[in-house]
Amino acid sequence: MIFKNRFLSILGSVVLSMLFASCGDDIQKYRIIYSAEEPIGQISKQIKDILDQEDEFSTELIIGHGSIANVDSLLKGSADLAIIENHTPVDGEIKSILSLYPQILHILYQSEEEITDFKQLVENKSIFIGPEGSGTHRFMNDLFVFFEVDISKVQIVDDPFDCEIYCAFGDLIKEDNLLGLEDFRLYSFGDVERQGRGSIAEAICLKFPQLKPFIIPKYTYRQLTPEPVLTIAVDAVLVARKDLPEESIYELTKILFHNHQEFTEISPLSYLDLTENFDFNKLNFPLHEGARKYIEKDNPGFFERYAELIGVVFSLLFAGVSGIISFTKWRKQVKKDRIDVFYKRIIDIKNGISKLKSPSEVRGKILELRLEQDKAFELLIDEKLTADESFRIYMELHKEILNSLLLRNKFLNKEEVTKGVA
Repeated sequence: MIFKNRFLSILGSVVLSMLFASCGDDIQKYRIIYSAEEPIGQISKQIKDILDQEDEFSTELIIGHGSIANVDSLLKGSADLAIIENHTPVDGEIKSILSLYPQILHILYQSEEEITDFKQLVENKSIFIGPEGSGTHRFMNDLFVFFEVDISKVQIVDDPFDCEIYCAFGDLIKEDNLLGLEDFRLYSFGDVERQGRGSIAEAICLKFPQLKPFIIPKYTYRQLTPEPVLTIAVDAVLVARKDLPEESIYELTKILFHNHQEFTEISPLSYLDLTENFDFNKLNFPLHEGARKYIEKDNPGFFERYAELIGVVFSLLFAGVSGIISFTKWRKQVKKDRIDVFYKRIIDIKNGISKLKSPSEVRGKILELRLEQDKAFELLIDEKLTADESFRIYMELHKEILNSLLLRNKFLNKEEVTKGVA
């Protein structure tokens, strides 16, 4: 019994140590690639800071070169996470995690008068549309096609400080950056009163469904917005490689949602998108299964998360139980073999009773029989024999042989008395 208890204790310790060692989350090392423009850079750094505070995550920042190049880095496996525009070309190996904030298209132009015609705005002007491969660069080229602009009449420049028109998707313009823009105006895609009733902004978004109309309210930028401005916005989305583990992305999504207030300090617009109620059906990249489970509150339970581990544990338990059963059967067989030895010894005594010629020989066999009984009881106490049916039969046989010896002794004593009288 003591041996069995020790065996079970050791087996339990091994299984529990494997369970807790496996349940402890391994450190997930993620490389975040980001573009230099703000607030993507700041938010990427904030994501790193938030995740690095958690025991199960370790992150590294990598400077990228625009959404297309960053997606390519994800596909090649040289990065794991990135923030890109929601209208970046789709690839099935990339999955969305969450929508961070809307990026607003700002088109700043120098003119004494308001311009309402897009072709008039851009033709025969020097225009900055961001670095090649960026979301702004791709979308502005799409707009040139949409408005049937003669591209030969558009002078695209690389210097944002030496142009007549400046275009960029981004966050709200900071107060400090408004200085020096006194001679500029913000282009509006039509009258805001037409929004919801067939505005040009709606026509653009019908053509490019990942985008949405956005109204910059009056006085948001002081002199730049004496009236509301109707423009376009696209969500900045945190994406990941498809093969990242569901459990890890589930935890990552939960952590970022729980720390969303830290993003609002960088961009107030994150209040609009960084919520658990965002419509992930509008994401250009399908939602990662780990993020979907969190957003839909499909919280994987213990058995779902550790199904494979539980299978291993049950296999170990089954093997352990099988081992215990086999060991118990072996122990029983060993004990049976021992009782069989005792059977043989007392049966040998029984078979020799008729050959005993004197009371002293009988007394010797009685002593031998009692010694055998004492040995059996000692083994029983030491758990080397079991008090089962075999032992009970042994004791009955022992009693029967003892009675036979006593009768033999009585007979021989009587015979000796008879001889003495004669």
